[in-house]
Amino acid sequence: MISFLEVEWLKTRRSLIRWIVFLSPIIISGCAVSYLIYRKDISNYTIYQSFFSIWSACIIPIGVGIITGYLIYEENLSNSFNIILSNGINRKKFYLAKFLFSIIAQAVCTFLAVIILCFGMNVLNSNNLDIALFLKASLFSIIGTLPIMAIHLIISFIFGMGASIGAGICGFLVATFIGTTAIGDNIWMFIPWSYPVKMSMIPYILQMNNTELLAQIQSQINLLFLLSIILSAIFLIVGVIWYNNCEIRDNRGD
Repeated sequence: MISFLEVEWLKTRRSLIRWIVFLSPIIISGCAVSYLIYRKDISNYTIYQSFFSIWSACIIPIGVGIITGYLIYEENLSNSFNIILSNGINRKKFYLAKFLFSIIAQAVCTFLAVIILCFGMNVLNSNNLDIALFLKASLFSIIGTLPIMAIHLIISFIFGMGASIGAGICGFLVATFIGTTAIGDNIWMFIPWSYPVKMSMIPYILQMNNTELLAQIQSQINLLFLLSIILSAIFLIVGVIWYNNCEIRDNRGD
């Protein structure tokens, strides 16, 4: 699997993936810091909540759509899928490598954005943001990303990059209303795109040491972890089975 991941990394050498992963967090977090250093009245909790609401509900759904869609688009463009057929490359490992690489790319992008935000605010504005808390929230957010990454990978393989990006935009709109407002309190569990923003709020709640509050939402926290793992496994298995049995064709003209 490591060799497959190394190949995936090499494939992105001249693609937009590296620009998306490394440049987007610099731009987004840089803009956030530039705005927040002039807002002395904003608390650390508001910064935490605002950043992860925007990042997890807006950036992640669209980013997942772009990353998975572009990875598959590049494979179609280079006709690599037909090469897989002729060389007898293990399709299951190839598919799983796409999934793992997509998750790693999204994780690097998220962690980099958080590090830039915390470093910028602590140095320029003396906010003393708890970087460990922000990194933990990033990790939780990435766990919540697993099912939508698996879903988008299937969409990208079957329908192409445009459909994946379109689904990401729809996911962003849904996550904004369902994941960040009280509107979705009773239906968020049916909307995987809301999981990242819900998951990212857990670390702050845990560090509050509010026993009563924690007891009230413990079942929701357990459900989030359970749904993220189970749904990602289901969609990943479905994708692997489909890809292992599909007839690959040249889509460069699509």
